[in-house]
Amino acid sequence: MVVWQTQLPNVRLAPPMPLKAEVREEKPREGGYTIPGKVHTSPKIAQLRKQFRPKLLATHDEADTWERGDAEKEQLIISRLKTVIQKAGIQLSAKEIEELTDGLLNDLMGFGAIEPLVRNKAVSEVMVTGANMIFAEQKGKLAESEYVFDDEDHVQWTAQRIIRPLGRTFDRNNPMVDGRLPDGSRVHLVMPPSALKGTTMTIRKFPAKPLDVDDLIRFGSITKDVAQFLEHRRFGRYGFW
Repeated sequence: MVVWQTQLPNVRLAPPMPLKAEVREEKPREGGYTIPGKVHTSPKIAQLRKQFRPKLLATHDEADTWERGDAEKEQLIISRLKTVIQKAGIQLSAKEIEELTDGLLNDLMGFGAIEPLVRNKAVSEVMVTGANMIFAEQKGKLAESEYVFDDEDHVQWTAQRIIRPLGRTFDRNNPMVDGRLPDGSRVHLVMPPSALKGTTMTIRKFPAKPLDVDDLIRFGSITKDVAQFLEHRRFGRYGFW
């Protein structure tokens, strides 16, 4: 076990809890739909993650334009995290440190729980319909993913981090917001009570390489016959282009 520990009075922690080692089993929903196994942050780490998020930033928007993969900025966050843990006298195993560090880097420099989906080039759209329901679209097919947010506060933290750099306000007076991310992706956010099951987010990504006819045929979006018909219409006498 790796231990970071110093003595600090009046620090109370929850007792050790299971790590994010288990994936909850798939469960059937109405109509025969099966919920995929979910990977949850362990309660202990989720608690620390929520507690430390604001403490690792000089200002609430300091890291809004930072991105995962920036080694210098990541090291800055990690250094601050070590200091906070040492001052609080918290004991963590190597696996707990890894889980906490990765989660905080995603929260402060990325897209929180959906960071892996946003960075996955094969994913064209990410939909969050509540803390426990995150969908991803790949090759035109939408499926529920194994990822989840810790709670509604975690979803809200991510939503605010996304929208602040765009100069938009997302609150009860402005519960629905549309915007465009720096990479061109479109984002749509809805806050309760307009969203009934918690804050919702939709990120429609744009591929680095635009889809062509061959891609559409390969994905099953159109057939070769339809592609040939459209091509003839395009260059025909009465073409609609």
